[in-house]
Amino acid sequence: MVSKSHSLNLSIMKKTGTISKKNLQRIKEGKRVKKPLFVIGVVVLTVGILLAAFGTRQVPYTDYETYSAQNSTVIVNEASKISNNDYYAYYRDFDAGEQLKIEFSAVSDLSIWVENEDEYYKFTSSQSHSGIWAALDVTSAEATVTIPNDDYYYVVILNENTHSVEYDLKVTEYWTSLETREIIRYRPDYTLNFVGVAIVFAGVILTVVGAVTKPSDLEDYEDDEELSTLQPTPIITTADTDGETELLEVMEKVPSEIICPNCASEIDAETTFCPYCGSKL
Repeated sequence: MVSKSHSLNLSIMKKTGTISKKNLQRIKEGKRVKKPLFVIGVVVLTVGILLAAFGTRQVPYTDYETYSAQNSTVIVNEASKISNNDYYAYYRDFDAGEQLKIEFSAVSDLSIWVENEDEYYKFTSSQSHSGIWAALDVTSAEATVTIPNDDYYYVVILNENTHSVEYDLKVTEYWTSLETREIIRYRPDYTLNFVGVAIVFAGVILTVVGAVTKPSDLEDYEDDEELSTLQPTPIITTADTDGETELLEVMEKVPSEIICPNCASEIDAETTFCPYCGSKL
């Protein structure tokens, strides 16, 4: 005779898989489970934006520029003596714009001219002549003379004394030339900016995919031995008779819903494939 019967419900529904306690607790509390792919996408997107915005570099390169160089050379530098009623002449071809610096001194009065070829021929023919510069009957003179035209020019010293005269003459030529020199310039390099744009696109894709993908428990969670594969525990119905326990019936209670081990979605217990993520159960 059965004096009393009772049912002992030992069925605790635990899933097969690797969803951790932490995720299960978050699901029970109605919170979102972490999505590693979404987090990675946000990080990649941030890195790409920083590179695209601040990745410009200034890269040095060698360039060449033309500039005006000032040049000079001493073409006459001598100490000599001119006989009475004699002259000294130095000539060469000059370009317009060049300059001659005349530095002259003598122990007695002498005359000095700077004149072109035509005027020089007049001088040698005892004709009236003039120069672009002259200093007559002087013991010293200093001047800077600019050559007006391309031509041969003469520096002429005349001694009209009845005796020889010692003198010092220094003529320095100055001219301007166009020279080329190397210089270091800098130009912007946008390579990292373009790389940043590409990373931004990749970050957007990862972020979107991570946002729409069902949450899953990946390697950032350790396996929980307590949540290892378990089958539903049977309900054992017993009856007490004369102090002895007899097994009357054993039956299993099958749950109506289970949790997908891959995406943590609640699905029908009789389903063999998860309709959300396609995992085989």
